[in-house]
Amino acid sequence: MALSPSDRSPGLPSAFFVLLESPGGDLYFRIGRDADRAVDVTTIPEGWSLVEATTPQELVLLLAPENIVIRTDNKDSFQGPPPELGSLL
Repeated sequence: MALSPSDRSPGLPSAFFVLLESPGGDLYFRIGRDADRAVDVTTIPEGWSLVEATTPQELVLLLAPENIVIRTDNKDSFQGPPPELGSLL
């Protein structure tokens, strides 16, 4: 799913981000990290996965007025799922 740095055009803006993928394939992007978190590693439920992604261009996502917020045990915050995200990866 993730694009490697060689897939990007040199000199163009790109976006790197961390995604939380549900068992059904919904993607939630990490929107924030708590500065006081004790650990970087998080525990996620079975069937879910963390994915690092890079887009070949700058990325702007607009959140819907109502979206799902998932807060992990290490206080990372994921939001989504934005419908346009899957088509960009």
